[in-house]
Amino acid sequence: MAAGLGALALPLPLASEPTLLEAAAGPSDPAEQYELGRKYFAGDGVDQDYEEAVKWLRMAAEQGLGGAQNHLGAAYAMGKGVTRSMDDALYWYRLAAAQGHSKAQANLGFAYYYGDGVAQDLVEAARWLRMAGERGEPRAQFQLGLSYAMGEAVPNDFDEARRWFTLAAEQGFREAQSALGLMYERADGVQQDFEQAAKWYLEAADQGDTTAKANLCGLIELGQPSETYFDDEGRLTIETDLNDLPELDLDLVDTCRAAAEQGDADAQFIMGMFSAMGRLVPDLHGAARWYSLAAEQGHAEAQLRLGAACSLGLGVPRDPVKAYVWFRLSAESGNPVAQSEVEASKRTLTRSQLKKGERRVQSGCGATARSRGLLTTGGSWAAPIGELLSLNP
Repeated sequence: MAAGLGALALPLPLASEPTLLEAAAGPSDPAEQYELGRKYFAGDGVDQDYEEAVKWLRMAAEQGLGGAQNHLGAAYAMGKGVTRSMDDALYWYRLAAAQGHSKAQANLGFAYYYGDGVAQDLVEAARWLRMAGERGEPRAQFQLGLSYAMGEAVPNDFDEARRWFTLAAEQGFREAQSALGLMYERADGVQQDFEQAAKWYLEAADQGDTTAKANLCGLIELGQPSETYFDDEGRLTIETDLNDLPELDLDLVDTCRAAAEQGDADAQFIMGMFSAMGRLVPDLHGAARWYSLAAEQGHAEAQLRLGAACSLGLGVPRDPVKAYVWFRLSAESGNPVAQSEVEASKRTLTRSQLKKGERRVQSGCGATARSRGLLTTGGSWAAPIGELLSLNP
């Protein structure tokens, strides 16, 4: 009888097979919980559900999984699936960082850099970013490069800046690639090398970096503008021997135009140059329009050329007062050519016109002058980009 009942009993599940109740409850392994949470967070193969994601991330995080702790911290930092709380974000970041999780270390570093949830502390930021950078975290490597380029909480050291930029760039981090291009173009701590500059600009441009596209256009088209657009005394000239300039790659022009239409001041300036030189279709009105867009954003070279256009009536009505205003704004960046134009304007304008021009300058007509530079920020090295919260393990 007992044997007969035993023959009718269901087989016991193997240890590796979950019971129906366990299967309904979900995985108990922290790595599997984390993967499930990640999928709900990203909508990867399931409907995106932040609250469900946080539930699984928390299970894995409470079992000590560093990737889940970092991801949960990022959820708190962004307020996804939970009420935003930097206190909670930092708590989970610290637990993951203590295990050597590079992205959590980077997130802590950026929290200190921006003073987000903690008192701003650039030294502490650099400490955490260095830990992350030494473990290969590209955002941290890029920021360390910027810090060394700017001398921010670390010594100003372009060799170190180039080293960190290179580490990030070789991982495909486009902002670091663009930064390396700029270093080689401007000879910041390296021998000037336009081929290397073009190489890194191309790498970044292929990933959609609009500033790299604009800088690449400028590198190819402008070369050494001082030899083309200024006479021996440093005075601005309008004539130029177009035969000395390289042929344009029309695809490159298209990328530059796209960047300009998205508001990139460097690209707008370069499109103005293309139009003014007739490399596409001679169009002085178009040149003035592009220069104006860039000048209003504070692009010093565009301000200089817009001043020349207003002074000579090229593509815009002749207006010596406007010309003076744009020359003055460009000169504020230390541009000696613009300064010489200011002095020349002072000799030809009436006292009333000078007063009118100065009032416009003081009232903020146009933008503060700047020169071409990294990440559309101008002559100084830029602050880091906004993509600070990495969710990958």
